[in-house]
Amino acid sequence: MGKTLTKGRRSITGQVYLITACTKHREPIFTNFNLARLVVTAMKKSQQRGHLLFVSWVIMPDHVHFLMSLKGDSNLSDVIGYIKGTTSHQICQRLNRKGGIWQAGFHDHAIRKEENIIEAARYIVANPLRAGIVKSLKQYPHWDSIYL
Repeated sequence: MGKTLTKGRRSITGQVYLITACTKHREPIFTNFNLARLVVTAMKKSQQRGHLLFVSWVIMPDHVHFLMSLKGDSNLSDVIGYIKGTTSHQICQRLNRKGGIWQAGFHDHAIRKEENIIEAARYIVANPLRAGIVKSLKQYPHWDSIYL
């Protein structure tokens, strides 16, 4: 993981983070419905284990966006590492390949108190619309938000 991605990164319980993680070479792996759902399953398991609470998320063909808050003594890098590691292993098995599916690291942005979380949540789930993948979110299966 590059130092620029981890410089100043802190894990704060209750802090809402916007996370972006991309596939290697921006490969559109998640156009495959079943592979995208493996990410959803890993996310749900992480939330069920009490590591985090997802506010909003979207799985795009070649990247993911999560708006989430940490719970307990969870570490941001560990939580994202679990999701990426689990899904990389499972997807590589299904595709019969090696080397992982994700780019190293991830981008995070701690949402400040003055920022509007609801607007951030809506912005995240509207990604498929802005990308021209669908004309209505009803047509896109890989998103959720506690605000919509």
